[in-house]
Amino acid sequence: MKDKQYKVSMEAIKKKLEEPHIVEDCKRNPDEEIIKLINDVGKPLETDVWIYRTVVAALSLTLVCCVIGAIFLQVNEKKTPELLTGLGTGALGALAGLLAPSPSRN
Repeated sequence: MKDKQYKVSMEAIKKKLEEPHIVEDCKRNPDEEIIKLINDVGKPLETDVWIYRTVVAALSLTLVCCVIGAIFLQVNEKKTPELLTGLGTGALGALAGLLAPSPSRN
């Protein structure tokens, strides 16, 4: 256990340790119970919904700004820069990748 590093949320661990039976179990068999506790809590990317929401909001904002910018430039009869097209396309692709359901493994 000493050689392996785990990335977990400390807030989630502290919250879980408030349960009295967990502390007692950790005192009796620390190695197994701590690994079990870490697996129960999960990784921040899996458990923190705000990370996902922030990424989706940022990509959505980028996409909307690119579309509005392209429309504004076309109305003023100016050429749309390739950078604007690339940013919009990249944001749309990233959103599609995040929002599409992942294939289930049976």
